Amino acid sequence: FRRLGKLVGAKGDELAFVEFQAGRSELLPPERAKLESLVDALQERPKLVLEVGGSWSDRLDTPALQTQRVEQRIAEAVEGILRGGAFPIVLGGEHTVTYGAILGCIRAGFSEFGVVQLDAHADLRDRYEGDPLSHACVMRRIVEAGVPLFQLGVRAMCAEEAGARAEHGVRS
Repeated sequence: FRRLGKLVGAKGDELAFVEFQAGRSELLPPERAKLESLVDALQERPKLVLEVGGSWSDRLDTPALQTQRVEQRIAEAVEGILRGGAFPIVLGGEHTVTYGAILGCIRAGFSEFGVVQLDAHADLRDRYEGDPLSHACVMRRIVEAGVPLFQLGVRAMCAEEAGARAEHGVRS
């Protein structure tokens, strides 16, 4: 992507690494932002055509696609409830529920809210066992979406999570 960006006049250095997560049809906001300059540059050159091929991995994509479907269903339900003027109460023990509910709030146009997390673990890893949607990553996805996070009770976190706390302004 770096070479392609420089070729068409985009900010090539920003494109040095663009992560496409297994099984996801959407890019996370930081990755989407990286590609905006490439899209802009390509739109200024209508004769250039960019085709990006994909691949399928049964091992990675099937579980990831299932998780994404659950997130999307929850997001759609929460968004519909909020747009209807009601307040959703979302209960669940699996972290996909949390991320889906937050996506629903964002899609419904809510921007002035944050998350208070009561947990012994920070859940701020970028990936856990290769999975960006793992239970250990849910709060990372939320802060990457621009949602403020306040954590209470965290007693275990790795260096990566401590770095993510600092980078995203997570409070405790």
